[in-house]
Amino acid sequence: MLTIEGVPGRFRQSPARPLTLEVTELSSIAGFGSRQGGVSSLARIQGRARIVEAQLGRAGFDERTDEFALSIVALPADAENRMLLRLGFTEADEQREEPAAFFGEIVVPAAVYAELRSDLRNGEAERLSVGAATSLWLAEADHEARPGFPVSWHLGIDAEGQATTEAKGLVQSLTWTTRPTKDAQPAIFHAAEHPSDEEDEPVEERKLRQLRGISRWLMNLVIVLIAIMFVIAFK
Repeated sequence: MLTIEGVPGRFRQSPARPLTLEVTELSSIAGFGSRQGGVSSLARIQGRARIVEAQLGRAGFDERTDEFALSIVALPADAENRMLLRLGFTEADEQREEPAAFFGEIVVPAAVYAELRSDLRNGEAERLSVGAATSLWLAEADHEARPGFPVSWHLGIDAEGQATTEAKGLVQSLTWTTRPTKDAQPAIFHAAEHPSDEEDEPVEERKLRQLRGISRWLMNLVIVLIAIMFVIAFK
């Protein structure tokens, strides 16, 4: 539960209610930059994310938006196969003439990133759909709203009640549509999905692989819930 001095009502987290995004204006960015004394990749896919049947704001503030800039970056090749979402807000920078804005970032497995980038470069990825469980906040009035009813999600606020905090999330589904053809199908990836090229693998191994996938999915869900508990504990 989150309460803010001078703000009527309370806010509650609702990880069971998914945040749904539709991403368009996709483009691929490549390059390298200096970071902490070394060279790091700046490669990313960027686009404009629109929140489906909802808006995004900041707890304690009035501004709202239903779209924001979104970047997609790849995890290292040896990292765990999971997809994570980060949402935040940057204050205006007068020196750089940059306005205040909401932003989002998704990190995906290297294989998923490579396939999306390939489809994008071939003109076969036009729209991205994302479903995620997040640590965003809802006003109590919106918490029990039925599915499909427009709500306002909120970024949290720090313990001093001054700065807006980021929200984290577990991406449960990632789908992009390709250029329409007679037999075209959307490319779909789910959290903790482990595709295999071995069509004839033994039933026992297939069941073991599926159980491992379920175990990883449950572990990721536990991580999200623990993170939410820490957020609540520090409020």
